[in-house]
Amino acid sequence: MKGKLKQMAAIFLSLFIVIGIIPIDALASVELGSAGKNSIIAKKEYSIVPGIMETDITLNNDEGTSQNKGYVMEVDLSNPDVTMKAGYKNYDGSTYGMQTSTGQAAAAEKALKNENANANVVGIINANFFNMSTGEPIGALVMNGTVYHDTAAGYAYFAIMKDGSAEIREGSTPLDENVVEAMAGDVILVKNGKNTISSVSSYATNLNPRAAVGIKEDGSVVMFCVDGRQAPTSCGLSYKELADVMISLGCVTALNFDGGGSVTFATEREGTNELTVKNSPSDGYERAVSGTLMCVSTAQPSGTFDHAALNPTGTVYTPGSSVVFSAIGVDSAGGSADLPSDLSWVLASDSSDKGTINESTGEFTANENATGLVNIQAMSGGKVVGTTCIELYAPDALSFMNDSINLDYEQESNLGLTATYKGTDVILKDGDIKWSIADSMAGFFSGNIFKAAANNESHNLSVSTEVTATSKWDASVTASIIVGVGTAPVVVMDGGDADGLDYNNVAYVHAAANGGGLEYETHADDHGDVIVVHYINGNGSSRGGVASAEQIGIDNGEVRFGEKALKLNYDFTGINGIEGACVGFDEDIIINGSPTGIGFWCYAPENTPNLWVRIRVR
Repeated sequence: MKGKLKQMAAIFLSLFIVIGIIPIDALASVELGSAGKNSIIAKKEYSIVPGIMETDITLNNDEGTSQNKGYVMEVDLSNPDVTMKAGYKNYDGSTYGMQTSTGQAAAAEKALKNENANANVVGIINANFFNMSTGEPIGALVMNGTVYHDTAAGYAYFAIMKDGSAEIREGSTPLDENVVEAMAGDVILVKNGKNTISSVSSYATNLNPRAAVGIKEDGSVVMFCVDGRQAPTSCGLSYKELADVMISLGCVTALNFDGGGSVTFATEREGTNELTVKNSPSDGYERAVSGTLMCVSTAQPSGTFDHAALNPTGTVYTPGSSVVFSAIGVDSAGGSADLPSDLSWVLASDSSDKGTINESTGEFTANENATGLVNIQAMSGGKVVGTTCIELYAPDALSFMNDSINLDYEQESNLGLTATYKGTDVILKDGDIKWSIADSMAGFFSGNIFKAAANNESHNLSVSTEVTATSKWDASVTASIIVGVGTAPVVVMDGGDADGLDYNNVAYVHAAANGGGLEYETHADDHGDVIVVHYINGNGSSRGGVASAEQIGIDNGEVRFGEKALKLNYDFTGINGIEGACVGFDEDIIINGSPTGIGFWCYAPENTPNLWVRIRVR
């Protein structure tokens, strides 16, 4: 196999730094498969408080090649103990800034408790687009009836009215005295139950993490986030696909919020008393954002046991598995409560043939040939006080996250094996998979964990071999991966130490608007192999960014390894719109073998503001 890093017409290996303004260019009733191209293939439901439900969903296309992990909060605004609020840094829109969503929730809850001691922020998502340098929101921001930022042309907004109802309005609709909370997005995704997206801009059509809010026919609100940039686990959605998903969730109108690394979905599930991030932000951590949209409960907690919340729920296991269930006590307001001392576990009557459960520990042991739905009940005083369910199925598909993987000597790994049943992840146990290794010198398996061999004392061991996983239930359900042990990494773009690239006279290139190719600003015939790129507007004008690259030596103090390095300089203080500075190759670079990942060392001087680094391989 060969891996190819293509030239920068489709930028292949680039250091991408973005600073600036992002531009515009009752869920339980949802049926699996109701979203068309992006069908809902699995879901897990969690209560938050009376009037607010969370449902975590898995989406995939008809071919099963574009999986997505989505997160939904459905809010019943007719419940007198439920409301929605616009959030901002320190819960104060008078001073622009940025703060994580959970930080904004904590600040808002502290302030709201001064008015109502029972106020509790139980759900939050990121919302408006904003100036990434200052945190100034783009479009409407209204908090508690105070207008901190007015509407902007083209930026639609979500509003909570004086009567407690929700509306989604065009950006051309002025704020009025009936609006008590407002948070802008950019475009309306759905109107009158129809998908309205026709944009062909790269921001709208690319697959990205997304956030949105919608309103159903009955006035309830749907808050939705989807992970992205994490294929094959979660690929992301386009605007058009996002609109289709919002329609499938019952929305008759829906608004797009800020996406990408800003996307955050946090909830406080019943009985936990803790707001935690449930999605997987694409930056790998929770990013500071400008505005948020929050769900607030004012239900009065009693601390008296009402019911038990049980876990796990909705998970698929293989036949013969052992699963330990757990319970937490919940009061009538969704707060925590002590579990009753006589709590016991039983199988529902329709699941008694699926296995056995220890009534005191909650450990369920499935029969070897049991398949299908298993309903579990928690009992107290002769009554059912909590229910949950799991499923039992042998996987119908196996796959690896990559075609190949390289391991260090004696490194342990599950090799990225994923088992699914009808597109839903299956939890495997030892013995479910039959493993075969073409070259036994590479290592061995302990259960489903591969342990790479130790280095041979007489010579350096370097092995590349095929490893195959096969379902014990069905020999046709199989997958293979190439495993390399002790394989040295290939070094590219090392600044000129050993990669063979010419770093003299680095060419400066414009990326045409909407990704339409490259335009060299430096026309010298003898430019080197490395080029620098940033963006221009559709009319050819500059966006204000200044970028350059240079080769530096170890005396500079910024070289991690070797004698040389490539340095990317950028100045985005005068930019207008989204801007990026990229470095990449002028020609294709072929990497032999089976590359599975790219890493790099990045030197960022102290106090470097808003530095995001992204490697793109296409």
